[in-house]
Amino acid sequence: MKKEVRRMLEKIRRVIDRHPLAWVLSMTTISVICTVLCLSGVIAAFVYSSTFTQGIANALFPMLLVGINMTALVANVQRLSELLEEQKRNLRGSEKSP
Repeated sequence: MKKEVRRMLEKIRRVIDRHPLAWVLSMTTISVICTVLCLSGVIAAFVYSSTFTQGIANALFPMLLVGINMTALVANVQRLSELLEEQKRNLRGSEKSP
């Protein structure tokens, strides 16, 4: 069982190493979708609550998830910008060499 899991994780790591930009783009997309879903959960918690304090109580967990997802989203966007800058530098370097 452990060997199978390690083998699977090794395959995933190889894919990430081969296609880092695609990996970051997919993770960014997943972060955006999860953030929107959690925000809709916060809105639903307020809409279907009879009092404001009950709405706050019902929305605490979705708010926590929104915070986690926003942190992941910011990290993914930052990594995406780093990868794009690196690609720009590589393209400029290859254009200058004869």
